[in-house]
Amino acid sequence: QRMAEAFTKEGGTLHLKAANVSLERDGDRVTRVTWDGGSVENPQEVVWTGSIHRLCALLEVPREELPFITILLGMMKMRKPFPSGEDLYTYVAYPDIVFNRIYYPNRSIAGLCPPGKDSLCVEVTPTEQREQTLPENVEEEIYSGLEKLNICRREDVEEIQFVWVPEGYPVYPLDYREKLTRIWEEIDTLSNLRSIGRSGQFWYNNMARSMGVGIETAQDVLGAEEGG
Repeated sequence: QRMAEAFTKEGGTLHLKAANVSLERDGDRVTRVTWDGGSVENPQEVVWTGSIHRLCALLEVPREELPFITILLGMMKMRKPFPSGEDLYTYVAYPDIVFNRIYYPNRSIAGLCPPGKDSLCVEVTPTEQREQTLPENVEEEIYSGLEKLNICRREDVEEIQFVWVPEGYPVYPLDYREKLTRIWEEIDTLSNLRSIGRSGQFWYNNMARSMGVGIETAQDVLGAEEGG
């Protein structure tokens, strides 16, 4: 929110929840960006952070088989704080527990929760059989798994919300470098387009590295605009 306020104060325009984003190209440039309810003509720079497969489809670049895993996040408001600890996340390898990772967001940045409250997030990696599983069908499995691990009790959870994260993790086939090279040879011909981030580069990284790449990209764009 602070970044958004600073951005708009400097004259930027911020569009959130833009649906059906599309790109148009002419030769070596992206000439138009559109979304439901808006468009930008002849953009100076386009920074793409979405799916590399979606980008290839928009630019009519031949797609390569570079698989991603979609994940389901269960985000919980807790009625009381967890005991103090240094673990930010814990991997879970029990086949009879539906989630395979637990996050403790409030331990990462203190003060994210109101006093006397806490938060917890679990990550479910669907198998092929669970790909279309509705969140409400795994909710009770999440509670039972947390109780089995002595993390919390069902009644400790005030509220749970679910979010699907499409293409959350890239899965590297043995020939992924060759496949990426073929894609980038075409995408890199567009002089005003940059594709970055985990989804945009088929790159298994963490959020800190994605943020770093974002800052570097902004500095590079600003330098290009200033002639530096």
